[in-house]
Amino acid sequence: MIRTLALCTALLVAGAASAQPADDDAAPDPSPIPKAPPGVARAYDLPYRSDTLELKMERAGREGSEIEYFVRMKAGETLVYSWKVEGLPPGTIYSDFHGSNGVGETAQVLSYKEGMGEAAAGALTAPFDGLHGWLFKNDADKPATVKLTLAGFYDLRSIRETMGLDGPAYVPFGPPGWAHRFGPAESPKE
Repeated sequence: MIRTLALCTALLVAGAASAQPADDDAAPDPSPIPKAPPGVARAYDLPYRSDTLELKMERAGREGSEIEYFVRMKAGETLVYSWKVEGLPPGTIYSDFHGSNGVGETAQVLSYKEGMGEAAAGALTAPFDGLHGWLFKNDADKPATVKLTLAGFYDLRSIRETMGLDGPAYVPFGPPGWAHRFGPAESPKE
């Protein structure tokens, strides 16, 4: 124990001696720690945030049995998420995690992960500016609630506001009730 303490003290003293301020012509960072490649650590314009949402779905076959929920992100922004639905039989919730950079024929849409299940967790670094989120579809014979937890760098501004979905350019897609909710109807009050 005494030898270990003496060795640690000797290393600290040697390190302190070598860490003396350098003149202006010296290397700016004398640290022996290797530097990470560019892009590993990022700074964002948006503040970090976290939100927990409860998305209610009607039972299968009814209007409101499908919900689509998006957040707005810029390319390179990061989102960590988890969602779960409790109290339903296995294999009754379909989800598609995807993103879109617009609406209409020129929109780029990319599916990140889809399948049947009652829970998922992960992270996304947005590949493009746009809306990124989930379509949830309830195939059970009773209503369900998806508890969605988000953290990271994103904007909860409503999809109606960001894409004008209540305006004249909006064309509904899918059968009635399909993706009947597009994020919060109004922008959250800050």
